[in-house]
Amino acid sequence: MYNILIVEDEELIRKSLIKTIQSNLPDCTVCGEAENAIEGIKKAKDLKPDIIITDICMNKMTGLEMIEEIKLFLPSVKMIVITGYRNFEYAHQAVNLNVFSLLLKPIQPQEMIRNIKNAIECIEEEKSKQAENEKLNALLMQNLPYIRQKILLDMIYGIASRNSLDSKEALLLNDINIHKFYLILFEIQDTQNKKDNKDMYLIQCDILYIVQQLVGHTDNFYHIFLDCEKFVVILKNDLNIYSEKLILSMGTKLIDKIKSKYEDIHINIGLSSQGDGGTSLYVKYQKCKKALSYAKHIDNNIIVSYSSISSFEDINNIHYKLLELKNYLISAIDNYNSLEISNYLKKFTETIKCLANPDIKFIRRIYTQIFLHINELRQDLNATMQKDIPNNITNLETLIEKCDNFDDLNEVLKLSIDNIIKNNRKFNTETISKHVQKAIDYIHANYQKKITLEDVASHIFLSPVHTSRIFKKETGKNLIDYINEVKIKKAKELLDNGEYKIYEVAQIVGFDNAHYFSTLFKKYTNKTATEYLKSKF
Repeated sequence: MYNILIVEDEELIRKSLIKTIQSNLPDCTVCGEAENAIEGIKKAKDLKPDIIITDICMNKMTGLEMIEEIKLFLPSVKMIVITGYRNFEYAHQAVNLNVFSLLLKPIQPQEMIRNIKNAIECIEEEKSKQAENEKLNALLMQNLPYIRQKILLDMIYGIASRNSLDSKEALLLNDINIHKFYLILFEIQDTQNKKDNKDMYLIQCDILYIVQQLVGHTDNFYHIFLDCEKFVVILKNDLNIYSEKLILSMGTKLIDKIKSKYEDIHINIGLSSQGDGGTSLYVKYQKCKKALSYAKHIDNNIIVSYSSISSFEDINNIHYKLLELKNYLISAIDNYNSLEISNYLKKFTETIKCLANPDIKFIRRIYTQIFLHINELRQDLNATMQKDIPNNITNLETLIEKCDNFDDLNEVLKLSIDNIIKNNRKFNTETISKHVQKAIDYIHANYQKKITLEDVASHIFLSPVHTSRIFKKETGKNLIDYINEVKIKKAKELLDNGEYKIYEVAQIVGFDNAHYFSTLFKKYTNKTATEYLKSKF
């Protein structure tokens, strides 16, 4: 129902308008009438009509003056103005007041009805637009966290900046003071490669919960998922609650909690500096990435701040080179390549000597990692290393500290490597075939079970890495491929007998999932199990 207020000083015209409306517009009702503009203003305030029909020329106050007053408290009301004066000035004023329509007396009933209906259509359109806007605003509020995340993500990747945002987007970030926040980059690694993306995201959520506990104020940080392994935290610091030292301490506590909860997860953290005069999120992110890269090269499960490395750029370059050489050296040791070992060991020594003020702790950590790797190989080979090469990290650090200089360390390292090479030659000539044959016998005897690399390695008393290496060297085949080939060969024999269904054969040869069995069957035979059966009969 639409309410109409009539303001007209001529009673006859008022009554005529009321009769016309009541007779022709059932959806409308005349909620009130007034004989002058002052009375019209009062009734408009009280009744809040949808439409007002008013004359222009009235005593004390004109209709146009009344309209101007009413528009202050009823801006959306539709004004239909009637006048007996053919005067452009009135028409011009009416347009400026945004009246809906201007009609000349005498008023034709059909013309009035048409104008009222048009006003109603306009009201309905405005209501529909308002409802749509309310719906969109509700949807906006519902998705506000996601919109904020998208904006922040674009800024982190350098796609957008604060200056490029429109006013509404910028409003969403008003609570982030560019001078008072840290950016923290987290990266997790599944060391066993057994977790899917969903599992990794759940672990990220668990980490965020711990962050929340350590930070203590949920309003102080935002998180943005980058992928299933990486996410960033924006830690607001408007009140200077957090120092870099405190954040590093909290990061260490978080890492300890994650290590105790997830044995197969490594986590490294890179920390940016605090806002420095408008530094963009993109710049901060690059600093985090650099700090994280530095952390990953040093060790697993550590937190590194950008400020701890940024002032030593030249030294850092050398450190990166040392870390690269360490990895190359370990790879050469793994392959028992004497020539490469000699070359990388020489470069390693030369690079250390380039450091005017070497970070002793950092250098010792690198040596420790190399020695520990050699000890792992020694255990694999069942070799007897020199007695002064320790078997645990504590004794190893003691040995490193006793060395007066890096030449002494290099000499011990060279002796250790020579020893591992010598024992590898002996191992190759005397025992590798026996180990591989033992592995093959185990696979054939246990094809009904689910066999892993770790199972085989445990059976022949070698590490998984060394088992995989010597098996490939002896047979020319990947160990897992060999296991699958044995299982598929046995499966073909069972299918040839015709006594078992496909899913039964799958179970017999150690597969719980018949679909996976059929897929693997096709990989090694170029036919699915079903296709193989059809070709036989």
